[in-house]
Amino acid sequence: MRVKGIPNTLWSAAAFGAAWGLGESLGALAHSRVLVDRPIVLIAWAVCLTALVAAPAGLLARAQGWVGALVGLLGLELLLRVLTDPPPFQEPAWYVGSPVAVVLGVGALLVTRHLLVRTPWRVGVVLGLLAVMWGVRPPVDALPPRGEVVSSARNVLVVTLDTTRADHCSLYGYARETTPTLDALGDRGLVFDAMWSPIPVTGPAHTTLWSGVGPWEHGALLNGMPVPDGPWLPTRLRSRGYSTSAFVSAYVLDGRYGFDRGFDVYDDDFNGLAGTSGLLLGRLWGGVQRFLDPDLLSERRGDHTVSRALDWWERQEGPRMMWVHLFDAHGPYVAPEGPDFFQMEPDASLEGVGRLPVYLEGTLDGMTDTRQVVAEYDREVHFADSQLARLLETVGPDTLVVVVGDHGESFGEGGVWFDHGADLLDHSLRVPMVLAGPGIEPGRRGELTELGEVPSLIEGALGRGLPEPPETPFARAVAFDREANQAVRASDPDARPSLRMGAIRMPGSLVVARGDGSSVTLSGPVGGPLTPSVGGDVDAVLQLLSGDIGPRELSDDEAEMLRSLGYLDGLP
Repeated sequence: MRVKGIPNTLWSAAAFGAAWGLGESLGALAHSRVLVDRPIVLIAWAVCLTALVAAPAGLLARAQGWVGALVGLLGLELLLRVLTDPPPFQEPAWYVGSPVAVVLGVGALLVTRHLLVRTPWRVGVVLGLLAVMWGVRPPVDALPPRGEVVSSARNVLVVTLDTTRADHCSLYGYARETTPTLDALGDRGLVFDAMWSPIPVTGPAHTTLWSGVGPWEHGALLNGMPVPDGPWLPTRLRSRGYSTSAFVSAYVLDGRYGFDRGFDVYDDDFNGLAGTSGLLLGRLWGGVQRFLDPDLLSERRGDHTVSRALDWWERQEGPRMMWVHLFDAHGPYVAPEGPDFFQMEPDASLEGVGRLPVYLEGTLDGMTDTRQVVAEYDREVHFADSQLARLLETVGPDTLVVVVGDHGESFGEGGVWFDHGADLLDHSLRVPMVLAGPGIEPGRRGELTELGEVPSLIEGALGRGLPEPPETPFARAVAFDREANQAVRASDPDARPSLRMGAIRMPGSLVVARGDGSSVTLSGPVGGPLTPSVGGDVDAVLQLLSGDIGPRELSDDEAEMLRSLGYLDGLP
């Protein structure tokens, strides 16, 4: 049956597009862990926009009615599936980038069009039913059953402060009042003066935070590497009856990498309307954005993340655990609000600053002083602290609160400017941490503590009591050696980066071994000035550099995204 006239053609094509959008939106609601706070709006958006796209598609395909619309939408879906790269370090499906898939897909489209033109209504009804069934099918990625609720369970809030140096928090004596909220929390909680991150990279550091396993064991040294199987604190809390949620602010913690394990809600969709990133048109628009701006930063401002987190928290009943990740202190430093910390001082010109991360390009225009850049960073730390205040006002004093950094930032130390991941000194690895809530005795813990101990600290605070500090404290760190890898690639462009650097921090010394075989020993307390020294257990550091841990191949699309965040300097 053929529909005559342009109005009927447009109408039938738009109607099929609306049905397509309905099926996709229902599928997003059934399968996505993103907090969709306006499901009716999401459905309406998908129905209306897909209908608008399908109507002219019917005409452009030079077919009658929804026949052309269907072929056009199937063609878009095929194109996106063939061209969309998988998450980095993961094997692509056989059809990604395959010309064979294109040939098979075009052949299937031609057959589909032929069948639809001959028996349009029969095939149309079958495809419509399949679209609806796709939307309402049971989630295939359903979480395991939740455990029995413990009546004495307390709510848990974990806030991770990305790229936050401990020595730039007023909690640790910094001259500027950058963290008044964290200071007040520290007054009623346990402050860790020497919390040490195992790696100055966001994804691997958070993997250690939730697993309790160091990167020298879990093997992730780069952002975008999948979270390995093994222990995972959110899963354990969910098995105890907790409702679990996470609200992250950066692409590098995308749920596709496995960070969503154990979370009922994992909110990593930064679109204006949550839930649209998985739809056909949302994926198409995302691809267009990355094409137009390869250096696009996929991040979300802290106030937007916190607003969504609070929306979830206030809807819940019973014990709940929520993780909020604030990315604001990460460059570029463009805080939307906060005090003006900068006071112009002489002899601090930006002229001597070396190569800067790509994400800082254009953001330093008009700045003439390194202290001005640092002041902007401090404003970002202050802004993140103000969002912490919003969270604490809502969760109340009976909640166990953990606030911890993932890594720091370099401001010229070791020759690294406004970046991280290129050294293993205190400013890159010493992070703030406060543990507060019922049963937590206020005080300060000065012993070195590894970030991997946070899961046991949380579980101890919820039950058996906090573990005692180790008798002989030390902390370890490992990362790729950018400088050494760049030197290798300068002589051999085809060489894959494999050289790592490792460090062991003792209460009075720091030993760092580089990928080129050199090592250095520094003396000084954690967070204090360091001076060159002799000795040190270099062999212990070298053990961190052994084993088969290293980068696998990145797809071009994912590499560009991670490079825009500064995480692939010196890597392919």
